[in-house]
Amino acid sequence: MKFFLTILISLTAMSLSAQIQLKAFFEQDTVMIGDTVGLNYQILVMPGTEVTTMDLSPLDSVFTMEQMQAAVSDTSINWEKVFDAKSQFEILNYGAWTPRETDGLIPATGLRWKETAGPENGQKILSNRLTAVFWDEGHFVIPNPKIGYRVGNQAGVFAQAGAGNQVYVEVPTIVDISEIDTLTQLTPIKPILEENRNWKDYIWLYIAFGVVILGALLYRYLTKKEEVVEEVEPEIILPPHVIALKKLADLKNAELWQKGDVKEYQTRLTYTLREYLENRYDMQALESTTAQINEELRKSDVAEGWRNKLRDLLQVADLVKFAKAEPEEEFHARVLNEAVEFVEETKEEEVIEEPTKDEE
Repeated sequence: MKFFLTILISLTAMSLSAQIQLKAFFEQDTVMIGDTVGLNYQILVMPGTEVTTMDLSPLDSVFTMEQMQAAVSDTSINWEKVFDAKSQFEILNYGAWTPRETDGLIPATGLRWKETAGPENGQKILSNRLTAVFWDEGHFVIPNPKIGYRVGNQAGVFAQAGAGNQVYVEVPTIVDISEIDTLTQLTPIKPILEENRNWKDYIWLYIAFGVVILGALLYRYLTKKEEVVEEVEPEIILPPHVIALKKLADLKNAELWQKGDVKEYQTRLTYTLREYLENRYDMQALESTTAQINEELRKSDVAEGWRNKLRDLLQVADLVKFAKAEPEEEFHARVLNEAVEFVEETKEEEVIEEPTKDEE
């Protein structure tokens, strides 16, 4: 009797687990440290099956292939405690889902899906896209989540077989922008052919203009009130170099890197430089990557020596912010001094207008 009961339970479990199929994949197989990458989940659901929970706790155990091989050879070590997955892999955006709870579970109330028809009648495909980022280099294996589901009155948990998704994470390569060829010129767009216009095309404009004039005259006649002109004080706009030098002085006084907060120090320093470049040279520096800024600098009148210093400064700052690089202490003071010197040398000279005879 126990034998037949065991077979029945096994067949029931196999039948339940066959109700769903999981497909998980990264949108790129190779990414850079600090770059975002899409992580897609697609679940094929059989008729009568409902997904009740998504357990993302396996994603807290992200290992490299080297770590997994070491775990196989030395089973006495608890590798989940040795390696901190959060320092290597982080989910920035959960897409349509509600962010998971502390135990890793997202309940059915927090699971919103993009739903499409499945390959067979009655089947459906549930999709969602997460956004993730890697903070360390290596060949990583991302475990698949566990899926809670219900078929009628029976509930089950589906765990995809296999190691999981794999992705290569590399350190950004410092490239000499001056060696990159210019982009191929695009073919000019052909002009749009337009018909000749006549006075009938503008008759609505004449009518509207006449109505406005008549309305203004009527209002003036009926009110005859003295118009009061409010004097608006002109907005004082500080020059870009004044703003930049003030922020650099505040950054120096904050002594962030001396207190160990190197990432915040480099973030504020590069933001101030990007803001100065945007206001001084009219380039979209705040929303551009380091490579795009270097390309814009090549087109500007900034001296080549300064272009090279700014390129190195921004690239090292990226490594500090995204790859956890630790430059020598003298580097921090040097780049701050170079930033001040760059602003002083490239600032626009203020033109003082001499008063006219009438103003005297």
